[in-house]
Amino acid sequence: MYIDVTKAKFQELIDAVKAKNEETENKLIWCLALIGGVVIVAIIAYAVYRFLTPDYYDDYDDDDFDDDFDDFHIKKSTTDPDSGHYHKGEHEQCFAYTHNTCSDKNAFVLAVETTPGNVHDSTSFDDVRKKVMDKFSDKINFEVLDAGYKTPAICRKIIEDNKLPLLPYTRPKGKKELMSKREFEYDEENDVYICPNESILKYSTTTKEGYKQYKSNPEVCSKCPLREQCTKSKNNQKIISVHVWNKYVEQANELRYSKTWKEIYPLRKQTIERIFGDCKENMGLRFTRVRGLEKNKANATMIFACHNLKKMALWHNKNNPNMTKYTRKIDK
Repeated sequence: MYIDVTKAKFQELIDAVKAKNEETENKLIWCLALIGGVVIVAIIAYAVYRFLTPDYYDDYDDDDFDDDFDDFHIKKSTTDPDSGHYHKGEHEQCFAYTHNTCSDKNAFVLAVETTPGNVHDSTSFDDVRKKVMDKFSDKINFEVLDAGYKTPAICRKIIEDNKLPLLPYTRPKGKKELMSKREFEYDEENDVYICPNESILKYSTTTKEGYKQYKSNPEVCSKCPLREQCTKSKNNQKIISVHVWNKYVEQANELRYSKTWKEIYPLRKQTIERIFGDCKENMGLRFTRVRGLEKNKANATMIFACHNLKKMALWHNKNNPNMTKYTRKIDK
């Protein structure tokens, strides 16, 4: 009798262990099934998102991007690692340094900043401008720049310092066969863009680079007679990107029609442009004869200092009554 009771309890214990193991296995199977279901739903959602998300680069031309996406590495010179890979033209490239300078209306160089050739002018603008503003801020009313400095950040900085940015005209970017952004009318009150076919592009988001995006309705665009002239997007959606500081660029563009711009901006060709032409042809600025960024900074500073000394000497000789006409002709 004792043995039979022990066997019965032992059997009950085995059955309980088996039931517990089966329950654990069932929970594990359900957990794996749940995880698998979540993964499948996520894959389907991502596929739908990729299908419905427009290709943002369809509305832009390849020339609008300065980066070389074919080569993700930075080209570096083995002779002078401090130099930068500079694009002189469409088919001409070299390792070089660039010199950003500021001058007054009399073509005297006030400041110079030397950088590797792969550094854009707008990047080194703050350094060279700070050198001038620290000494002559109260004497400066206008800042005359070339197209390389026409960026929202630079225009904002100049205008907020109560100076007038005088900048040249720049052609619209994008594919030539498509309508430019200027053909879309901006409604400031409703914060929307109106296309030439009177459809509305509503605000969508602001990118981390500071560009506000306005998107059209794909259903409306798919039936639009101007679609082929407007966008090449696969989902028939037009996207307009505008920087949050674009209003400062518009203010600079409006100054092009003023009398001040027409009188002052043409002076660039006889001031800063002539400085570079003279220093390149007569003072050895065209080629790099030393290695290293610091040595080239010192070399450029010496060249522009010699340019200033030459102008001072010419002014002195021109106003000196003791100088003969023959000596003046030699100086010229």
